[in-house]
Amino acid sequence: MFEKIFIVATLSISWVLSLIFIPQGAIGATTIIMMVPAILGFIITMIKYKSIKQPFKPLFYRPSIKGILFSFIFPLTIISLCGMMALVTGTGELTGDLSSNITQILIIVIMSIPFAISTLGEEYGWRGYLLVELEHKYGLKKANTIVGIVWCLFHLPAFFLINLSAGLGGAIIFTAVQVGCVFFVNFSYTYLYSLSKNVILVGVMHSVWNNVNTLMLGDAYRNESIGIVSGNVNLINGERIYGLIFLGVSAYFISKILFKNVKHEVIK
Repeated sequence: MFEKIFIVATLSISWVLSLIFIPQGAIGATTIIMMVPAILGFIITMIKYKSIKQPFKPLFYRPSIKGILFSFIFPLTIISLCGMMALVTGTGELTGDLSSNITQILIIVIMSIPFAISTLGEEYGWRGYLLVELEHKYGLKKANTIVGIVWCLFHLPAFFLINLSAGLGGAIIFTAVQVGCVFFVNFSYTYLYSLSKNVILVGVMHSVWNNVNTLMLGDAYRNESIGIVSGNVNLINGERIYGLIFLGVSAYFISKILFKNVKHEVIK
């Protein structure tokens, strides 16, 4: 029951906020929207378990070395593959010199760690609360699928409204692509969380993804080609066509590892 309340409340509030702020061009309001899952997840956990300490547990599990490495290597790898595909196919051009580009990437990766406070707003709700509760009921495989679908629905109105700048047809296509990216990348976040149960680490990976993707491949939300690799953002970005391809492939291989090595039967 609590999981259903969380899903309905989170989607309802986030959709209303998206409909209010996004049409006005207030894309920065997405940061506020991102906090909704965490706030509701925290409150519902406290009510369900009648404990003030319980909601804090996902924040203090000891992160594994493997998890720490994955949280940085995965987003950097996928984004780099998108960039390389753009360069190899001629759909993108490298801007700036190599030394300057590497320095920028290192700086943004480091800055992404404290910036994870915003992405933690989503990740606490999805992984720290919903995934855990659903896994107890349905097992990890089904829980991962449900969380992925809910996460897609969470972003749906914002994606569509932002993409309307490309016309109705473009909005439908680009929204479908972004939703697909969200569903596929969900596998990597589930895998990372399964490594140590530390939700802060998942928030860091989300932050690294958001910031490095924009730095290297441009801003998909504002359709601005301002990245280290310049080109058609709707094609080369990690949340567009190239991203969909590589995230889809990664989801396939991660699922093989995740659902083979991690018990996903219903936890009694």
